[in-house]
Amino acid sequence: MVQYWWVNQTRNHQFERSVGIVAGQINRENRNLTHYGRENVKKMNVGDLLVCYVRSMGIDYVARVVEKYQEQPAPWPGSDENETAYVANVKYFPVKPTILQEEFSDTIQKFGCYPKGPITRSGGIKEGYAFIFNKDGFDNLMELRKLSQRDFEI
Repeated sequence: MVQYWWVNQTRNHQFERSVGIVAGQINRENRNLTHYGRENVKKMNVGDLLVCYVRSMGIDYVARVVEKYQEQPAPWPGSDENETAYVANVKYFPVKPTILQEEFSDTIQKFGCYPKGPITRSGGIKEGYAFIFNKDGFDNLMELRKLSQRDFEI
């Protein structure tokens, strides 16, 4: 069964996309304190679909998990050799044109505003990396560009 995810890609989005991964950094001092949004990479399975959001850009990619996570050294340029991350391999698909936040902020709240979901009560985007999302929210966003899950097959 396909799961749906909302991934907030920030400063590392270009790197992650260039190598086909999503990666959640593990808390170096105490892995039990790793933020659930980063820990969620461990829950992604082959075939799952991800909405890829970048602040000040919007939703410009969707990704499909092609290989379940592995714990490995942090992959980002400039990472400390002692840093580790949960890394899942994904295939990225561009969404053109980018779906801007103002296009979805009014409707997305009902699809993503729940405990540990990606949307705040006021309709903003929560801080964190990966959030469980839902099919209705995914389909609603893709409808803005007349896309469907079939457009993201591998």
